[in-house]
Amino acid sequence: MSRSIHRLIGVSAAMTVLSLAAAGCGGDRPERAVTVDPQRSGSTADSTQEAEVVEAPEAPAGDQLSKAQIGKALLTVSDLPAGWTATPAEEEEESEDTVSPPKCKDVLDALDETSTDAAAEGEANFNKGGPFGTVLSQTISSYADPVDSSRVQKIADAFSDCPSFDSTDSDGTVSKVTVSPMSFGNLGDQTLAFAMTLESSAFTVSVNVAYVVIGHNVVAMVNGGLAGADGAQLEKLAKQAITKLEKTAN
Repeated sequence: MSRSIHRLIGVSAAMTVLSLAAAGCGGDRPERAVTVDPQRSGSTADSTQEAEVVEAPEAPAGDQLSKAQIGKALLTVSDLPAGWTATPAEEEEESEDTVSPPKCKDVLDALDETSTDAAAEGEANFNKGGPFGTVLSQTISSYADPVDSSRVQKIADAFSDCPSFDSTDSDGTVSKVTVSPMSFGNLGDQTLAFAMTLESSAFTVSVNVAYVVIGHNVVAMVNGGLAGADGAQLEKLAKQAITKLEKTAN
């Protein structure tokens, strides 16, 4: 199951983090996260559901971070509720999945073409309930230039145009990937949040994904598994992650 989740993330989440790096950000800070809108017809994909307004993070949290600072800012088992255990990061697979229809492959490739390598990056992974339980993955990426938070809406629009596609791995296993909207607070300059489901002949995996853009940094959080995914739980964990980042940066 774990390999399949990482493959799902590899198609979308990891690619999205890299594609966010760009120059400069500005404008008023929105109260809610951007999400996908598969039913949209030229409209934006902002989540307008009434919910708690989240305060802007401390300014130093947006400063470029060193590898050591990222290591201190990552969540640990002691930061999480009871039942979570730390797990090692899986090695990245060299082969890329095949995506169809071609329209969706073009959308994903277009996003990936704008990718920029992070100056420093760190990752933490956790599990609750064993192989058939729930996973939590956190990545902090820090870039030399400020991240353009307007990219969040462009990525949401791209997935809104292609909310469902098939992903075929190197073994020939076909999985149907579906992206759907999720209400989430804006925890930084801008946040992108959405739900994803991977359905194959063997199992169905559901995960919730959130990317928080803060100055030079992007915090990525993924939570879910065979047992399903809880958006409220991810938002709570993401808030805790941003609070720890603020304390580290200060």
